[in-house]
Amino acid sequence: MQLDNHKTSSFSIKSPGLSKDRTISCNSFVAKLAVMSVLFLSLSAIAPPSLSQEANATKKSSLTATTEDKAPELKKIHDETKREKIRRFSVVTAELAMHAMGLIGIRYRYGGDTPDAGLDCSGFVQYVFKQASGTDLPRTSKELHKTGTKVASRDLSLGDLVFFRTVKNTVSHVGIYLGGNRFIHSPSAGGAVRVESMASGYWKSRFAGGRRVIDEQPI
Repeated sequence: MQLDNHKTSSFSIKSPGLSKDRTISCNSFVAKLAVMSVLFLSLSAIAPPSLSQEANATKKSSLTATTEDKAPELKKIHDETKREKIRRFSVVTAELAMHAMGLIGIRYRYGGDTPDAGLDCSGFVQYVFKQASGTDLPRTSKELHKTGTKVASRDLSLGDLVFFRTVKNTVSHVGIYLGGNRFIHSPSAGGAVRVESMASGYWKSRFAGGRRVIDEQPI
């Protein structure tokens, strides 16, 4: 492209982006500059995009390689996190068991929620979880039955809550699962905190399900 300094001039432009030569007339030097600027921007806009595409492809390839390189490291972090969750879960459930077993022999008292005053079934559960893990639980067995996540009988684990229908067909009793199909609870008036088998006829026929109220075990 060529420009002269005459008042009125014309020039031709040939570009791979244009179908044929174009002749443009200009009446001033300023107009010529303006036209040159517009043409420069236009030609830039229709320039082949191969370079930017190659750059994007290279960037994408680099990101993929980086992710693949970090995969073993991310897996290691995941495994360590999982092990730590299992360790914490084990510590908490062990604390629950120790606190619960330490209350064996405490007499039953309806509405009782401390060892000194006596404990009913839900008061026993509430007290143990608060002391062992700092977890605040509802006060009644019916409310506890709505807490946490449901657990099938075959999946019960140490520290899970187990529920029973001892009054008609409603959930009215709760204890803490210890493993080996055994649970600990504060039974009824005249009784005291003790460990019993869930396989016994009375409890087996009245079992109403289990709930997990502390952090779920990692899977």
